[in-house]
Amino acid sequence: MEPSVGLGLIHFIVSQAFIRTRVLERLLTHSPAVLVQNGTIIKSNLFRNRYTVDNLLSRLREKDVFDLSEVEFAVLEPSGNLSVLDKNQNLPVTPKDLGLSTQYKGLATPVVIEGQVQRKELASLHLTEDWLIRELKSNGYSGPDQVFLAMTNTQGELYVSPINAQLPPMAVYHYSRARYFVGAAS
Repeated sequence: MEPSVGLGLIHFIVSQAFIRTRVLERLLTHSPAVLVQNGTIIKSNLFRNRYTVDNLLSRLREKDVFDLSEVEFAVLEPSGNLSVLDKNQNLPVTPKDLGLSTQYKGLATPVVIEGQVQRKELASLHLTEDWLIRELKSNGYSGPDQVFLAMTNTQGELYVSPINAQLPPMAVYHYSRARYFVGAAS
């Protein structure tokens, strides 16, 4: 039997066993663990799951959370993903909450990538290179060679990121992993 077929068969058997018996699943997989509750880190659960403060902060940033006080719960799922529930007062108000209708958003289409005009994409949007040059000039660019990325959305608005941005990148602070591992000896 070929190894990939054997692995597939083992995966199928184990999956079926998990589906049929919850006891086996609980023995062989982790259960969800609450890492943050009401803005407070649960240190014992971090340690039990071999999670560092850096891991937690990084995963929260991936969920667009930059302030721990805004978190009601952060749960480490058996899959390794982090589920985050913001506190109610920090949840964004949606147009639905306000009873407002919205326009279709769709996907933005890149029309310049690293200074190169994407002619096929322009044509699919029924736009011309002349239109692009006019739009770039109205935004202060002499041509596509000054643009790292330009995209147009479904409303025809153009987003432009310059090829030579003058903003210095901001640093994101991290603790030393060895020194600040939760549960490690001080």
